[in-house]
Amino acid sequence: MLLAMDVGNTETVIGLFGPETPGAPDAMGFARATDERGLAFHWRISTVAERTPDEHAMVLTQLLDLEGLDLRTAVTAIAISSSSPMANTQLRRMANRWFSELDFTVIGPGTKSGMPILYDCRRRRCLRSLSGRLDRRRPGHRNGL
Repeated sequence: MLLAMDVGNTETVIGLFGPETPGAPDAMGFARATDERGLAFHWRISTVAERTPDEHAMVLTQLLDLEGLDLRTAVTAIAISSSSPMANTQLRRMANRWFSELDFTVIGPGTKSGMPILYDCRRRRCLRSLSGRLDRRRPGHRNGL
């Protein structure tokens, strides 16, 4: 199974992709939906830039343990996409120390994935600018109109 991590500035989303048992209950006793993309489990945790490699390994191991899975036997590869350089460094160290026998990939700026990135930075700046203008129109805002 592939353990995929999307590390953002505030939250990290973790998913375990691969074969699953349809309808098997999760840790809370709820039946898991069969996901056509192969997503068997998913979790959301806070991103902590100062988290050490050992803490990252502990969190991942405990999350899988909650589902009755052993990370060393259930996971065959780890893929990480991160916008946090500090988290990238710590996750690489985690993989090298604790999971060196697994395939490990970090996808970030400059990674040659063979997949085009269809993202327009100008549009994001425009949306951020518009959002700031709308925010100032709220009643009680210090720059309110």
